[in-house]
Amino acid sequence: MFTGTAGTTAEQRTELRKRLTWLGFGMIAPNVYGHPAATLQPIWELCEELGVSDKIVVMRAHNFDQQHGLSSAEMVRQCFKLDELEKLYQTFIKRYQRLTACLTADDQLSGANPEHCFIIRSILIHHYRRILLRDPLLPTTLLPEQWAGLKAHDICATIYRAISPIAEQHILNVCENQIGGFKPMSESYRKRFT
Repeated sequence: MFTGTAGTTAEQRTELRKRLTWLGFGMIAPNVYGHPAATLQPIWELCEELGVSDKIVVMRAHNFDQQHGLSSAEMVRQCFKLDELEKLYQTFIKRYQRLTACLTADDQLSGANPEHCFIIRSILIHHYRRILLRDPLLPTTLLPEQWAGLKAHDICATIYRAISPIAEQHILNVCENQIGGFKPMSESYRKRFT
C-alpha cells in the first residue's frame, strides 16, 4: 500500500500516479494506491527519482476482518478496473480466436507467406501488449473466475508459436543492420510463450 502526497507538486503527483499504475498499482482512494503482491525496490527507486521519498508513506497491509468492508476480491475488482480490462481481453479473444482454430488444423501453414506471417505476428503482439501493459498481473486467487486474460494469453501463445518460424524467414530474408543480415532467433527468444 502506498499513500500520502503532502508537500508534493501537482506534476509530481501526476507522474507518481501514472508510474504507480505502470507498476500495477490500483487506486483505493484519492492518493492511496494498493497492490496485492508488489515488491518494494521499484517503489523506492521511483520515489527517489521523483524526489518524493520524504513526502510519502509506503506500508504493507493485511485484511484481518473478512466480515466487514469490501472483500479482497471486491477491492481488487474496484481498484484495478478489472471490468474494463476484461472487455479488452474479450475483444482480443473475439478477434483472434478463429485464427487459432485455423492454425490447429493440419497443414494450415504449409506454403504460408513469410511476410504475411510477420505482419500477423507484429499486429498480434502489438495488440496483446497494449492490453498486457494495463494488466496489473494479479495473483490468480484474486482474479474473477473464468478470467479472460488467461484465455487471451493462450490464444496469443498458440498463434505466436505457430507462425513465428515462418515470420522469422521474412526477417532473415529482408532485415539487416550495420553488420549485415539478422541472425536467427536465440533459443530464449523462441521460448517467449512457453
